[in-house]
Amino acid sequence: MVQQVIRKYVIIGVAVAVLTALIWAVMGTPRLTGRPYLFVVGMWLLLVSGIGRIGWKAQTWGGHSRAEQVDGVLFVILAGLGSALLLAEYFLALGSQS
Repeated sequence: MVQQVIRKYVIIGVAVAVLTALIWAVMGTPRLTGRPYLFVVGMWLLLVSGIGRIGWKAQTWGGHSRAEQVDGVLFVILAGLGSALLLAEYFLALGSQS
């Protein structure tokens, strides 16, 4: 069950990365250099954490199974890192405007 949770996040992460690459290829988005990577990686982490949390089918009554705990920890880590990267990009952009 724990492997299924981890596999779910990996599959979603790969799918989001592939879709992002396809969109960039079709739209001809310029190469990113410097801080925009903070924004892109932060958004990727938030998408993976949010989509990974949707449709959880193995929930127990008590909510204390090992798989549920791993799912919760992965969600918090990915969402926290994504939010931190977005905030870092925001504050760095504010600092460069001064």
